[in-house]
Amino acid sequence: MKRLFSLAQHTVPLWRPPEMVYNAKRLGYDMVAIRAIKQGVPGEVYYDLARDKQLFRMTQNAVRETGIPIHDLDLIAIQKGTEIGAYEADLEAAAELGVSSAVCSVWTPDTSFYTDCFGQLCDLAGTYGLTVNLEFVTWAEVKTLKDAKNLLEAADRENARILVDTLHWYRSRVSLQDLRECPMDWFELIHVCDIAAGIPDTGEELARSGRQERLYPGEGAVAIAEIICNIRQDAVIGIEIPHKRRLTELGAYEFASQCLERTKSYWDENNLL
Repeated sequence: MKRLFSLAQHTVPLWRPPEMVYNAKRLGYDMVAIRAIKQGVPGEVYYDLARDKQLFRMTQNAVRETGIPIHDLDLIAIQKGTEIGAYEADLEAAAELGVSSAVCSVWTPDTSFYTDCFGQLCDLAGTYGLTVNLEFVTWAEVKTLKDAKNLLEAADRENARILVDTLHWYRSRVSLQDLRECPMDWFELIHVCDIAAGIPDTGEELARSGRQERLYPGEGAVAIAEIICNIRQDAVIGIEIPHKRRLTELGAYEFASQCLERTKSYWDENNLL
């Protein structure tokens, strides 16, 4: 089975969606993931496909011309006071663009509230034919695979999924046993990157290094091959390797090229499908 490799927005944050799609085609990626929903992080870059009609049309044309689909939209953040209905326009736009999934993470400790919100999000996304990929993030509230598993079991929605990011797998100390306790159908998307050994002891440093210092597969401490061998073979491989210095030194196009080349080389070296 051919693995599908997706270029994630965090790798090249300043590429607007049409540019992202055209460049992905030239570079040999199979699909892309777009940062299209505001999370509220200071200094974040996102591209509002639901409300910028010109950008939407340009993106739609790029997808049609290249055949490169947008796999997922990032990121619906469940926080204190989140109203899921506010995201309907984003999900509708995603469906019109042929997007498969929306990515979600949780940033409030109120378990009852975020469980209800997640269920509402799955229901709303389902009306547009989308799955919801819950990402556990080591500096968020749902920060481990066990946390994510508990939420999916509590919400009990057929279109709920879990996004595994190899950085967060390593830093939240996920075990293969944790993975084996989950239905394999939950895992349709995995973000691949590596990171230096050691786990920062503050949320600030977890976030900073996670957003600026991710490494090519095989450069760091993450047992990526072991993870991949225990994930369903048709899971999309999202290449999410934000690295501030390399992006500046190489330029976005060459950096995105290196990310794909190094990831595929890792696949070959480890005999991954």
